[in-house]
Amino acid sequence: MTDGDLHEDIECLEGRIAELADAAERCRKLIVAAKLLIAAGSLLLLAAFAGLARGPGPLIGATAALVGGIVVFGANTATRRELAQSIAAAEQARSDLIGRLALRVVPEGPKPG
Repeated sequence: MTDGDLHEDIECLEGRIAELADAAERCRKLIVAAKLLIAAGSLLLLAAFAGLARGPGPLIGATAALVGGIVVFGANTATRRELAQSIAAAEQARSDLIGRLALRVVPEGPKPG
């Protein structure tokens, strides 16, 4: 494999790492939103049980928010964990390819000025 091929492979891996990092960031944002949804659902459920919110609507809404938040939190936490593993594997592969490059040391030249 030539250095040109290695450079292309490294570039592809860097693009893949960037895509995975973007996906992990989206998961992080959804996890935060899910936590907020869980908190809102919990507060509404407490309000319904305390009699501050009357009727079946608030109770149903609170339960839906609570369960939905838990589902979104769990799914995105698992996905983010898998993405982190994929990022680590891609970074290791990139590091291995960089190690295979025939790099040369450039001697330090005279300092300007």
